[in-house]
Amino acid sequence: MKSQNQASQAQEQKSKFNQEISSLESKLPVINSLTSDSELEEAKEKLNDTESQADSLKHQFPQFSDSEKVQNILNSINQKKRKIHKRQFNQEISSVESKLSEIDSLISDSEPKRAQKRLNVAKSQFNSLKQEFPESLTSKKSRLISQKINKRRKKIQQQEQEGKSEYKREVRSIRSSLSDIDSIISDMQLQEAKKRLEKIESR
Repeated sequence: MKSQNQASQAQEQKSKFNQEISSLESKLPVINSLTSDSELEEAKEKLNDTESQADSLKHQFPQFSDSEKVQNILNSINQKKRKIHKRQFNQEISSVESKLSEIDSLISDSEPKRAQKRLNVAKSQFNSLKQEFPESLTSKKSRLISQKINKRRKKIQQQEQEGKSEYKREVRSIRSSLSDIDSIISDMQLQEAKKRLEKIESR
């Protein structure tokens, strides 16, 4: 009788476990359907909830915690988390690249100050990105962004230097013009003095 009760309880536990597993499995396709960029956060949230439920399930039914079904669900969750993580990283990278493109037009329009401000924003965003996704630091995209930021920084510095040189040339030109004017004034005064002297001599 006792063994029958134990067998019945074990069967009941297994039935409950299978129900919970089925519930978890049904949530994964829903997460897969959240594919657009705007739905990434929602997918991430649902995935975290599903992972939390899977962990609770392992504690609730320790006798089944190593079962193939549990492992499959956990593997699927980890795989989806990696995909979401990668897509979020790509989103952020695209945003930084977009800002760098805006900087190019400012550099072309000879607006180094505005370009520098935009570059600071892009650089700050990229630094935050590196902290949020440290594992992506060695990725090809990260290296390319670093190169692009450095390249634009040098272009802005070069443009600022050219602007300073142009300013100095303008200042020299103005000084030269003023000097010419001084010479003209001196010549005019000399002519006037000469005329007056001639008048005095004629007296």
